[in-house]
Amino acid sequence: MPDSSPEVLIIDDVRLSRTFLRHVLKQANYRVSEAENGAEGIALFKERSPSLVLVDGLMPEVDGFECCRTIRQLPGGEDIPILMVTSLEDTESVNKAFQAGASDYITKPIHPSVLLGRMRCMLKSLHAMQELRNSEEKYRSLVTSLQEVLFQLTPDGEIIFINPIWYDIMGYSPIETIGAQILNFIHPIEHKRNTAKIQLTSKNKDQCFRYTTRFITKQKEIRWVEVQICGNADPQTGELIRIAGRLYDITERALSEKYRRLEYTVNRILSHSEDIDLAIRRVLQVISGNSETPFAEYWSLDESSQELSSSTYWHLRNDAYNDFSGSSIKFYLKDWMQSVHDITSYIEEIRAEQAVAASKNKSSHPPFDRWRCVQQCVVSHGTQTLGLMVFWNDKKNKMDDTFSMVLEILGKQLGQYLKRKEAEQELKKKNDLLQRELNQAARYVESLLPQPEAQESQHCSVQIDTLFQPSNALGGDVFDYTWLDSDNLMFYVLDVAGHGVKPALLSVSILNILRRQGYSNIDFYEPEIVLTALNRLFQMSESGDDYFSMWYGIYNHSTRVLKYASAGHPQGLLIVADEDNEEHQIKELSTDNIAVGLFSDFPFEAASVEVPLDSHLFIYSDGVYEFFVDKHQEMFGLENWKDLILTYMQSKPATLKSLFQQINHLNYGSTLGDDCSIMEISFG
Repeated sequence: MPDSSPEVLIIDDVRLSRTFLRHVLKQANYRVSEAENGAEGIALFKERSPSLVLVDGLMPEVDGFECCRTIRQLPGGEDIPILMVTSLEDTESVNKAFQAGASDYITKPIHPSVLLGRMRCMLKSLHAMQELRNSEEKYRSLVTSLQEVLFQLTPDGEIIFINPIWYDIMGYSPIETIGAQILNFIHPIEHKRNTAKIQLTSKNKDQCFRYTTRFITKQKEIRWVEVQICGNADPQTGELIRIAGRLYDITERALSEKYRRLEYTVNRILSHSEDIDLAIRRVLQVISGNSETPFAEYWSLDESSQELSSSTYWHLRNDAYNDFSGSSIKFYLKDWMQSVHDITSYIEEIRAEQAVAASKNKSSHPPFDRWRCVQQCVVSHGTQTLGLMVFWNDKKNKMDDTFSMVLEILGKQLGQYLKRKEAEQELKKKNDLLQRELNQAARYVESLLPQPEAQESQHCSVQIDTLFQPSNALGGDVFDYTWLDSDNLMFYVLDVAGHGVKPALLSVSILNILRRQGYSNIDFYEPEIVLTALNRLFQMSESGDDYFSMWYGIYNHSTRVLKYASAGHPQGLLIVADEDNEEHQIKELSTDNIAVGLFSDFPFEAASVEVPLDSHLFIYSDGVYEFFVDKHQEMFGLENWKDLILTYMQSKPATLKSLFQQINHLNYGSTLGDDCSIMEISFG
């Protein structure tokens, strides 16, 4: 693989996950370096300087979020693309990933084409950003030289010199400028701050001061400028004789940043608001604050009558505005669409009539008859019109074209929010029905699973206990066991990716194939052959579904040899009694195979172990340890699960039911998020 190919750093504490990701990335011609924990990943980042980082969110000690924050603070880490891998997709977890500095996130199960597509986009964006920065530096240097204004002031702020570019930017003639106070051209809000800067320059004559402020042009437009001023002192007396300075017009950049913050604020409002009216009111407020309009209203469209009416408004604190917004007017959408350019004039006329009527009762009211609609914004979703935002002022504010474009975008975002809330309400209505269907499906799956009393053991020295607890969302867990002959016991646990009826149906299909033992060319005595055959039969779909993890074992009663193979599944735990200290030891039984269905030609391997007397084997799904134990989303984890098994063994003759009760007690949520399956095999 050429050294010029991008290097990807994988940080994941799960060996099987790293094996899968390494396999995918190397097939795509990426160079790969790996770390099994956050601390090692940070050290490897410093050493290797990779092109992209793939980090798992949930890891012990230094988790993915802390690892991401640390990398962002390292040299070269500010712009590096970081793709967070997480099994969580709730809003809090996603926000936490982005707050930690992640560039993007991808949820498990990972589809190779989706992963590679996102990585290509992130690397392409990084290259484009680097090119853009280089281009911006050259462009900024040129523009700065063209927009630079040089000036000189007396110690009290009187302009005594200014170069001609000033007149092009500000519109003031030399006669209007020379001899005038510079504060005359600065926004009144900025006077106190600029006076302090001039006084600071007088006291510190050997220093220069740089800051941003606002000027007002002759056309009453606000211009953002970057100012640098330095004091010039008399060499003999040390007294300040003049202040020299220069300024750059940064209005376009300042407005872009202002509108970017506006878009961000509106997005935050819409992503965290459950109440629709409150969300619209807050959106009107922040837009009004940015456009300096004291009154704004939202006109909603009634789909059935196609009638627009003023439904929500925001205004400055003034009793007069309450009267202005108190009475509503209505008109039909078709009338608006036929005369869209005149609709705001029509609204203005109606509002002016209301204002005149109100002023007869309260003479202190502002002159609403002089108010004008300074900006309007259609709220839409695709081609569907949902409403109209209208912003009012008694001044003839000139709205720039950029703000109009931003407002159009915000109107579409508000439209998306309204349609999303409508869909959520519809989804809420269907949720109970769906949950009932999932409960029925869970009961069906449970009815197919073997019960302890359903199969009498052919050898009394082998005892089997099982437990199945479906989640509310219904996962894809199934398990089974049977004696293939008088000497060989076959048993397995599998977990289909995803939740819902589809994974459950797939798991039932696999169970039926294995239970009937009717599929040709499968030697059920050889675990690796079984996994290979299932891998060819069940391949992952284009949408990333239809694959599963599995632990499959064959125990020979005569030889006491257990042959097994795991495919992306949690390791089996063989609990062996220690004769010396009367404690139990754990042997982890796992093979380095990926999940079934990911790659059709993957070479599955098996392993074997001799089972001592009085041993206990536990095979299970990941739902028994992948749950939160507190509000900070601390995962229970595999290591704690092992400790729980050892505690359970010491409390024998306890049953799996009591073990599950402990799991349920430790779970922070009201229910488990995934199916919980456990099989315990006791070897006498």
